[in-house]
Amino acid sequence: MSASGNVRAGRAFVEIMLDQTRLEKGLKAAQAKLKSFGTSLVSAGKGMATAAIVAATPFAFATRTFANFDDQMRMVKGVTGATEKEFQSMTLEAEKLGRETSFTAQQVAGGMAEMGRMGFNPREIEVTIPAVLNLSRATGTELSEAAEIAASNMRIFGLDASKMTEVTDILAMTANASAVSVTDLGESLKMAGPQAAAAKDNLVNVSAALGVLGNMGIKGSLAGTALRKAYSQFAKADVQKSLEGFGVATEDANGNLRAMPEIMADIARIRIKRRWHTREG
Repeated sequence: MSASGNVRAGRAFVEIMLDQTRLEKGLKAAQAKLKSFGTSLVSAGKGMATAAIVAATPFAFATRTFANFDDQMRMVKGVTGATEKEFQSMTLEAEKLGRETSFTAQQVAGGMAEMGRMGFNPREIEVTIPAVLNLSRATGTELSEAAEIAASNMRIFGLDASKMTEVTDILAMTANASAVSVTDLGESLKMAGPQAAAAKDNLVNVSAALGVLGNMGIKGSLAGTALRKAYSQFAKADVQKSLEGFGVATEDANGNLRAMPEIMADIARIRIKRRWHTREG
C-alpha cells in the first residue's frame, strides 16, 4: 500500500506500525481478537496462577549454574543490603521453596538475587518470589529472566509487591495465549512500557496489544517500538483530529486515553471497511 493510501485509510496507527505488509495479513482476524484479548486477561482473574500454573506441564529449564547455595545467598544479601535477620529469613524461604517446588534452592536464590538487583528489598522478595517461580514454570522461561521481567514491569507501572501475582498472571496468560514468549514481552515492554505508563495505561492493555501483534509476527523490540510510537502519536491533537474524522476516538469521555486494544480494533475496523468499499467501487 502506498503512503497516500495509508493516509486515506486513517494515518495514525497504520503509519505507526512500521511494517505495513505484515500487519495487513492479520488485520481482519485482529479486529475480533483485539477486542477479546484484553477481556480474556482480565476475566482470567487473580486465581490464574494457582489454577493454570499448577496444572501446567513441567518444562525443562535452562538456568544459570550457581557455585553453591550459600554463595548465592551471600550475593542476595549483598545486593539487597539485608540485615542478618532478613538474610536468615530469605535463606529459610529459599530452602523451603527448593523443597516444595520443581526448583532447587540455588535456583530460587538466583531469582532472589535478580530481584534484588531490580531494587526489591528483602521483604518484597520474600512476598513475590513464589509468583515469579510460577511464571517461570508455566512458560518455560529461565527463572532469572522471569524475575527480571516481572520485577522491571512492576516498577515501570508503579505497582507494589502485593501486585506481583497479578503481574505474573498477565505475563503468563499473554505468553500462553499468543505467539509471543515472556522474553518477547520483556523486550517489547522495555520499549513501550514507560510510554504506556506515562499515558496512564496498564499492563493488561499493553500485553493484550502485544499479544495480538505477536500473532501477526510483530514481536520483541519491533512491537515495542510500534506501540511506543502509537502512545506518543495518539497524544497529539492533529492525530486525534485525523482519527476522529474516520470515527476513531483515542480518548474517553473523561479525556483519558482509551485502552490500546480498543483503539487498534477501531482502526482495523475502519481500514477493513474502507478497503471493502474500495474494492466494490
